[in-house]
Amino acid sequence: MATVNLSLGPSSDWLELWSLGEDVSFTAPPSGQPVELRSTEVALRLTDPTGSIGMALYRLCLGPIRLENVLAGLSSAQRQEIQRLFRTVEGLLVRSLATPTGRALLSVVPLSPRALFRPQLLPDQGTVVLARSVALHRQGVAHVLQSPLTMHQVVLHLPDALRIVESLRFPAQVADITRAAEAPPSTAAVLAFLAASGMIATGGPSVPDREG
Repeated sequence: MATVNLSLGPSSDWLELWSLGEDVSFTAPPSGQPVELRSTEVALRLTDPTGSIGMALYRLCLGPIRLENVLAGLSSAQRQEIQRLFRTVEGLLVRSLATPTGRALLSVVPLSPRALFRPQLLPDQGTVVLARSVALHRQGVAHVLQSPLTMHQVVLHLPDALRIVESLRFPAQVADITRAAEAPPSTAAVLAFLAASGMIATGGPSVPDREG
């Protein structure tokens, strides 16, 4: 079974944060008892012999947190236990990118417990463009990307993220976007998150121009 990709790679240019969806709740009984995890569409009972699952879920329910903080102090066996947990509840995990100061830049929110999210950095010579099915609309102080063809929505929290999305309205090479003068250091990670969530089409130079 493939493991969940817990990180895009060994880089200090971006900060990944993890949390559970707002509709998710859990019950953490005494150590050694099963942990119950519930959302509007799923109910799970997870064995928790060491109590590490309950603690990880508690931290993820508090809001976006660095993965290192979730795993801090755990043994190798407990870390493997958390890996198995994340495979089980992957469709309930909200993945966020943050600025170096810890402010959320964008968040990928699953819309189904079956949603899979496996971001990978895109090749510099690849071409990217906003997918035709994607709509961008304002939601409070944020902007949201949605598509009827995906199991995620992407919340853009800061103007930097919105500017990257706007640059994708026409086909462009990955290197041109990531190396633009106004591009933040996390641009490559933003593109990886957008591609993994189905919001952009990727390919070679033959990606067609968008209509209209």
